[in-house]
Amino acid sequence: MSLPDPYADWLRTLCGGPLPQERRATCDDCVMCAPDVVGGNEFDPSSKCCTYVPRLPNFMMGRILADATLEEGRQSVQSRLEMGIGVSPLGLEVSAADQAAYDAIVSNDAFGRSAALRCPHYLEDGRCGVWRHRNGVCSTWFCRHEGGALSQTFWEAVQLMFTELERVVGFWCARQVRWPEGVDDVFESDKKLFALDWGAYAEDTPGFYAACAAEFARLDWRRVRQIGDANFDRLCADVQSTYAAMQGPLPARLVAADDLETFPRADGAVDVLAYSTTDPLTLSADLLAELESFDGRRVLDVLSDLKARGVIVDLDLVAQLHAFEVLKPRQGD
Repeated sequence: MSLPDPYADWLRTLCGGPLPQERRATCDDCVMCAPDVVGGNEFDPSSKCCTYVPRLPNFMMGRILADATLEEGRQSVQSRLEMGIGVSPLGLEVSAADQAAYDAIVSNDAFGRSAALRCPHYLEDGRCGVWRHRNGVCSTWFCRHEGGALSQTFWEAVQLMFTELERVVGFWCARQVRWPEGVDDVFESDKKLFALDWGAYAEDTPGFYAACAAEFARLDWRRVRQIGDANFDRLCADVQSTYAAMQGPLPARLVAADDLETFPRADGAVDVLAYSTTDPLTLSADLLAELESFDGRRVLDVLSDLKARGVIVDLDLVAQLHAFEVLKPRQGD
């Protein structure tokens, strides 16, 4: 797992520690395109999880267009520019038609399984043409998580934070380029940006985006926090709290989830779907049968009773069962 620069460094600074690596979400060899995907929820190999058209903020547009290593990706971005749909000083927006198509895919539970909306930057060999400069949504969505629901919640918070970062920083970069002498009224300047006022770059859209990328390159995390508004501060705090939750102690009392989907395997084990339809946890049939022992009593007491019956379950395994929501905190705790 890798995040675009400088997102990874900024996120580590915010969290104060290492990030989940999510090695189980294998983009190069999509684990969700395998023929034996649990529950029959496999993705279409012609699109994978890229049934989504990304918004690209102005500074990312500038970085993509300047990156000589992304020939096919640059061409796909240039094609969107030439179409002229959603092109603004703030970046490349998603068209109303594409948004409606995505909403339909989600409502029909067809995400990853519908070629009706494939990302325009998806390459025929299955790679992402703008991978090095993908946006906050594409950077933070994983089909599977090493830390189960706890990791998923963290990355969902990061996604919201990065999306807001791209909004506020995109406005800041556009203002710096459009009004290098500064603006007296930010509200009025932003209205002009919405109205497609490109100023001296009226005939040079790529040049405007390149200038935004240059402004972005001067930023560090401290300056980004200054640029961000109160909502951005709140989203940063949410990221920190979900990160802390991943490091937090195991609840003292757990109960078995009652909504598990189970799929027996040929080797006698069982694949279990709990928090996600794309992220199974493989358990022994014996352990699955013992889950009802977790009935809200103290976890240590349950483990002691299991041990007395010859069933050895360690705390690391209990922590994994909790992370994947196979075991849940007792209601009210």
